[in-house]
Amino acid sequence: MNKLSSHLIFKNRFRLFIKTLKTQWVSIAGLSFAAYFFIYAIYQDVLELRPGQALKASDTLWVYMIIAFWKMRTIIFATSANPPVRLYAATILYAYSTPLLENRLHKRWLACLFGQFCISLLTAGFLCGFSLTNVFLYESLKLFFYLSSMCMCSWAAYHGNKRTYIFSVFIGTALSVLLITIQFYRLTFIWSAPFALSFLFLFVYVFFLQGCNLNLPKYYACMSRLDASDASFAQNDRLRMQQLSEATRPSYVRGLLYGDFHPTKRSAIFTKAVINLLRVRRGVYLLLFFLVALGWLLIKTSLFRSVPLMETPETRNVLGSLCITMAFNSFHHLQLEHAANMCAKRAMGLDLPFSNSSIQIACMKATILFTAFFTFLFAFVFSRPYLKALVFWISSVLSYAICCFIPQKEWAKKLTAPISTVILLFGTFWGFVL
Repeated sequence: MNKLSSHLIFKNRFRLFIKTLKTQWVSIAGLSFAAYFFIYAIYQDVLELRPGQALKASDTLWVYMIIAFWKMRTIIFATSANPPVRLYAATILYAYSTPLLENRLHKRWLACLFGQFCISLLTAGFLCGFSLTNVFLYESLKLFFYLSSMCMCSWAAYHGNKRTYIFSVFIGTALSVLLITIQFYRLTFIWSAPFALSFLFLFVYVFFLQGCNLNLPKYYACMSRLDASDASFAQNDRLRMQQLSEATRPSYVRGLLYGDFHPTKRSAIFTKAVINLLRVRRGVYLLLFFLVALGWLLIKTSLFRSVPLMETPETRNVLGSLCITMAFNSFHHLQLEHAANMCAKRAMGLDLPFSNSSIQIACMKATILFTAFFTFLFAFVFSRPYLKALVFWISSVLSYAICCFIPQKEWAKKLTAPISTVILLFGTFWGFVL
């Protein structure tokens, strides 16, 4: 029975893999080529590394911080995310309460640990310059124990009760803090012993103590959804993928409520403007941060110097400034649209004890507050003096004020929109380039 199930599972995975290659080979090839170009450009041009040359200690710290942040995210949101180990929904259904389920689960866990070991080797090779040294062995083992422990913490948090979830988050936080602390203070090998101890403890818990005591209804529903998603992707069935996306979308979104701020009459519109900016969809902010990140790559690195028409640093600086200007200009228009909608509702009969100018000024205050936060954050990222960042902030406020207090006529908007964009571009170039 065990050999037959393994044969059927392998046959189904191979069939799914072939279908995916037939329907998605163009996308897979394009993404692979883009990833190779991006990684090679960062390795050669941004970090300026050569084979056998290890990464700097400061850059290594950033890599560890990114890894720790990502793994902590998987544990904190483990109850609503996908589990680290997957089984077919049919396997759960037909092997329920039999030794076959535990056997398949242990095999999938061994495959997951092998995957974490391969990731550890690649990451340690990247950090150590792909040279076989004692440091490479130490980094590989440390990363393997850390990544495996975090996966098992995520598994325990996914299937456990509230007490298990809190304990898993505590272990994951302690290991992440220890990982960053070891690299920051450059501690010796003996400080990595807690990673091995936590790995052994969690290994015993997952393989022997927990076993098949899982949240099977939740796990089965998740695996059924993932199986349907994989089959739709392999068949390039976009309608089915859209239906699955709509079915898994939450019926409500948790967020800040107006009453949480306890507003007064004087701060009511300002509070509403702040909540409006906080409720903007995550995808919009991701797009804006992508534009800022692209501007950082163009201004601070030579990643695109091999691209035609981008050989000179001056061209890259101008394009990077344009990217940052587009991001902040779009952010301004989000609040301008919100203020315009409130004024339009007031003109249609909504009884608001505020004038249009009061609404515009309150929205402008919220925009100034958010812009100040992002300005000094990006000044730190771009390693720029805060006085030059202040010039950018002033130009950003002036650009918003020009668009905010213009007459509501079409000819005035066409005249002031380019002026505000030029002012913002000048402030961007002065604050992040010069």
